[in-house]
Amino acid sequence: MNDCIRSTLAGSGGLPVVLLPGTLCDGRMWRHQRAALGAQAPVLVGSMTGADSIQGLASGLLAALPPRFALAGFSMGGIVALEMLRQAPERIAGLALLDTNYGEDLPERAAAREGQVADALAGGLTGLVRGQLLPNYFAAANRDNPALAQEVVDMAEAVGELAFVHQARALGTRTESLGLLGEFAAPALVLCGKEDLICPVAMHEAMAAALPQAELVVVPDAGHMAPIEQPQAVSDALGRWLEHVLQKEVTP
Repeated sequence: MNDCIRSTLAGSGGLPVVLLPGTLCDGRMWRHQRAALGAQAPVLVGSMTGADSIQGLASGLLAALPPRFALAGFSMGGIVALEMLRQAPERIAGLALLDTNYGEDLPERAAAREGQVADALAGGLTGLVRGQLLPNYFAAANRDNPALAQEVVDMAEAVGELAFVHQARALGTRTESLGLLGEFAAPALVLCGKEDLICPVAMHEAMAAALPQAELVVVPDAGHMAPIEQPQAVSDALGRWLEHVLQKEVTP
């Protein structure tokens, strides 16, 4: 199996569900959801490394994945999921978009990321995460939770500085994707933390409105990192979505 895909749980066979993590995240951010969804379907976790464009990440994943699958993406993973939808809509049996962004890159964001890249290459990745990223990641109720903060730091350190450089540059290649959603008629979930400062609720309301078969879930006491801030609520929503996907695959 291609290095960009890791099989994490052997489910009951049949249609797999693919989980894509965010920037500086790995499969650990999905650990609660992997355990829950594994009772319904095989679970695969994709990597957000290996290419320096959103288009390249999407095509690499598509080359490694089975012919048909359900797809859930968080943050940068959601951006890549949207590009996979652009490239191969017929292969995606269901789509879940979590705390993500459908818009094209903005010049001010590109400039900010280049500053972050410089800090990371100077050996300050942990400082970057703690000083610049964590303050915007969590809901107010979770900002003083050292275990959550350490989990994010541990994932970032495992991903590493060089991979972060590629991720930052890849994010600069994204294009507007809201217009894709109206043609996607399979079951969809759009979920975000109520206090997400990075990808706000209004952005998710727009995606849910554009999708013909979408459930919108806004998770209380969660910010941008909803899958680890409120793991049960996110697992429950993904479980409902996946059940609908599997039912539709049996009775289209």
